[in-house]
Amino acid sequence: MTERISVRVPSDIKYSDLVHSISRQICFNMNFCDRDIHFVLLSVSEGFTNAVVHGNCSEPGREVVITYEIAQGILSIAIEDEGVLPIEENTGHAREMPRTEDESGRGVSLIRQFADEFTLVNVPKRGNILTMIFSVNNKSREAAEVHGEA
Repeated sequence: MTERISVRVPSDIKYSDLVHSISRQICFNMNFCDRDIHFVLLSVSEGFTNAVVHGNCSEPGREVVITYEIAQGILSIAIEDEGVLPIEENTGHAREMPRTEDESGRGVSLIRQFADEFTLVNVPKRGNILTMIFSVNNKSREAAEVHGEA
């Protein structure tokens, strides 16, 4: 059985704590370990920030929808904005690894590293949809951390 939780929030960074709290509680309820909760929360934070700043261009009146789907140890999180431009076009650097001295641009790279699966698509007349999938106790994420990749 799949459970689905959707949250619609104004496109404003001040709601990031609310999104963080909801995400944390879902991870806790699914029995993610502390390390994986950190990875999920960091990914959601980066995805939400990208949706507000890059997708919706911080325009008042826009919204961000976060949808959580929970099924048998798998957490799928979709973050949808109302952006006209694809995030990768709007940021100009989302496909490449940012330089250490850059003040921003790490979000998509971090999400790719921490999520088991990751997609970012732009749906014309709808917006950007970033989808991340995380598995409880993912052994490949553990192995990557041991080898210094995470």
